[in-house]
Amino acid sequence: MIDNPFVIHFPNKHKTNVLSPSIGELILIYQKVNGVASFTHLVTPIDNELIEDEARADFKFGRRVRYIAKKDKETFIPVANTLWKEINLAGITQGNACKLENVKGISNLDELLFDVWQRFQDSFKL
Repeated sequence: MIDNPFVIHFPNKHKTNVLSPSIGELILIYQKVNGVASFTHLVTPIDNELIEDEARADFKFGRRVRYIAKKDKETFIPVANTLWKEINLAGITQGNACKLENVKGISNLDELLFDVWQRFQDSFKL
């Protein structure tokens, strides 16, 4: 297993969600890359410590995680090319941590998870 910890930072308004994912749970990172909504990383928390960084005005709170899988800028996964394109991720994606089971409109969670897993298949860092 590759030891590759880093701190993932959350917007200040989501401070209460920083510690919500349990150690070992997967966090799917969804962000815009060159204006394209994309999946870029699978990470997992490695401890339960809330990290506060006063130098980061709007993203003060963080958590140590490690990569499970990582795409680079040339291989990011555009959401529009996945089964996720029909899922409304608005409101839960701006630096928030949300269990997928709680996202409204998901009736095929197993298919969605398999889709993401397959798309990261060539990028696992274990």
